[in-house]
Amino acid sequence: MLYLVLEVVYIPIDGAHFLLGAIRTGAMDPNALTNERPKKVFTAVTMLYVTVGIEALRIILYPSPYTKFMRAGVLTSTAFIGLGIYLLLIVMISRRRNWARITYRVLFLLGVLPTISTLTPSLSASPLSGFLRLAPFVLQVVALMFLFQQQSSEWFRAKATRHKQEHG
Repeated sequence: MLYLVLEVVYIPIDGAHFLLGAIRTGAMDPNALTNERPKKVFTAVTMLYVTVGIEALRIILYPSPYTKFMRAGVLTSTAFIGLGIYLLLIVMISRRRNWARITYRVLFLLGVLPTISTLTPSLSASPLSGFLRLAPFVLQVVALMFLFQQQSSEWFRAKATRHKQEHG
């Protein structure tokens, strides 16, 4: 794909300003269009915030079945600390930090089997419990698909490339 850039330069000469323009063309610069956050990244970040809200509601309404092994307060506190870590990662993803996007994906993948194994008991307990378990899972799958599509990946990579160029 080709791009067209109009470069404008103001040259002050004896108190007057002269406008000098130049037009150049070339191959598509991947950094040229990547400053604006892709809509898919915005949507994914929004979906991830919604998942944190749903998870917080689930923790409050349906305490962990492991309370017979540990005190409920310890489990609830641990769960909210985990949500805090997820919130931090979501904030960093929205700030274009590629490491946060990758870390979120790794943590999600580590939690897939435990999540799937608790879906049936959650659905058996109550429809609301099942929904509060299934909805965040589905939202995270879709959000991660959005975050790792080509346009999103290029947006994250452009930040890393620009950072390397600036800091050597």
